Amino acid sequence: MIALLALAAALVPAPAQAGAGGVAVHALEPDPLPPLTPAVLTVRGEGFAATCRVLLGPAGRLLQVPAETVDAETIAVRLPLGLPPSPPRQLVVDCGAVGSSPPVTVHVEHPRAAPRNPCPSTRLL
Repeated sequence: MIALLALAAALVPAPAQAGAGGVAVHALEPDPLPPLTPAVLTVRGEGFAATCRVLLGPAGRLLQVPAETVDAETIAVRLPLGLPPSPPRQLVVDCGAVGSSPPVTVHVEHPRAAPRNPCPSTRLL
């Protein structure tokens, strides 16, 4: 029974925790982002400072994006062109000497296929 409880505890994801310097991301809003639509992504967390920068991109290829620290718990990220649904992207808040957040996955909706007209010969009057 104890082994079963230990296995269950190992499978349950832990909540986001602060990095070594106390910087953590707890939520992204909106989640998911609409595809290829200009948006402001709100990053909610802790330990943010005016000197923090936001890095976004596929794992291993993160680039700095335009962002503004609103307060110690909120950063606004401007995405003037939006994001496509793939490849998967990560977001990291880097506050320099204070520390960085662990990577967080940014979810983007997949565009839905346009409904097909069952009778292509029909016209709208």
